[in-house]
Amino acid sequence: MKKIWLLLLALSLLLLGSGCGLMGDSAKEGKDKGQNEEKTKNETNNGVAKIKFGDYPRDENNWEVLNQRKHFGKEEEFSMSVKFGKKIDTTRVKVKIVKQPDDRLIQEWVQDEESPDSTQWKWMFTDSGDFHGFYELGDYTMQLFRGEELLAEGSFTIVD
Repeated sequence: MKKIWLLLLALSLLLLGSGCGLMGDSAKEGKDKGQNEEKTKNETNNGVAKIKFGDYPRDENNWEVLNQRKHFGKEEEFSMSVKFGKKIDTTRVKVKIVKQPDDRLIQEWVQDEESPDSTQWKWMFTDSGDFHGFYELGDYTMQLFRGEELLAEGSFTIVD
């Protein structure tokens, strides 16, 4: 009878140890998954940074938009922010606003005098007078380029 109890105790410890080992691997995978999700919050799968839209942060040290969202009223001021994850290595960033779904280029301009050491950027859209056809209702994509290389991209919608 003692041998059976010892055998059952040994099996119990073996099962318990195996279960903990499996849970340890799952926990590790969960941690790795969380780190990967955090990384993809700032960049898409192809390494292009993700542009976020929302309200402009008035604090000079805050580089995240406030009240992040993708839908904005036709007369509403809103802002964009982006964290590149590395230095932009240029003083000129080309900005494109593209109307979807037909990929029609609405506006393109070059933002000069950027610091090549910049790793983040924020900017406010003030009103429709600053843009040519940009505040029409619909879906848009904003793209930031260094030369021909796409640095960042994000989408938003103008609603009535």
